[in-house]
This record gives sequence, structure tokens and C-alpha cells, in this order.
Amino acid sequence: MHFRSRDFWGRVVAMIWIGIIGQACFAYSALGQQSQPLPRPTISPYLQLGRTDSGPLPNYHAFVQPHLQFQKQQQMEWKAIQQFESRISKNANELRATGRGGQYMNTLHFYQPRQSRP
Repeated sequence: MHFRSRDFWGRVVAMIWIGIIGQACFAYSALGQQSQPLPRPTISPYLQLGRTDSGPLPNYHAFVQPHLQFQKQQQMEWKAIQQFESRISKNANELRATGRGGQYMNTLHFYQPRQSRP
């Protein structure tokens, strides 16, 4: 493979541009996307009462109750996430820049222009 060939470098540049554009599109879509609540299950957990492989526990305690507890915990976490997102969006306008701007590898202050002699 020749690194000097025009075809090779053309493909490299094209892949870089595709990656940059893809990341920009992903970031743009993630900014505008609001998280949606989890849909309610279409199947009732009480259908598990008819199972025959529950072991020593009754079916309600083996299957239904843990499922209902999981759903309740999931709803509580969803509400906490929604409250957190609302606090972030409310406080986003109040954020101010701190400190001063900087640049990486900026060494211009070491090389001041020479003063011309009169």
C-alpha cells in the first residue's frame, strides 16, 4: 500500500469527514432528544400466577410481587431523572463562565516581538 497515492489519501480524508459529520449529527440529535417515560407493560404480571415451576414459594411471592416491586422502583427512578433534568435545564441559563480563556500549547508569550531601536 502506497501512502503517497492520491487515492489512498482521498479515502482517508473522506473517512475523516464522514466521522466528523456523523458525530455532529449524533450530538445534535442527542441535544434535542427528551427522554420519554417507559411504556406500561402490555402483559399483566398476574399472568404469572398460573406457572407451575415456582418452587417452594407461592407464585405471587415468586413472580408477581418482585415484578411489581421492580416496576415501582423503576417509576421512582424515572421521576428522579425527570426532576434532575428539569433542575439542569432551569439552571442552564444561570451558568456563567469562570476564570479566563486558555489555549493548548500557546507559547506566544515566551516569544515577544523585538523592540525596534531608534
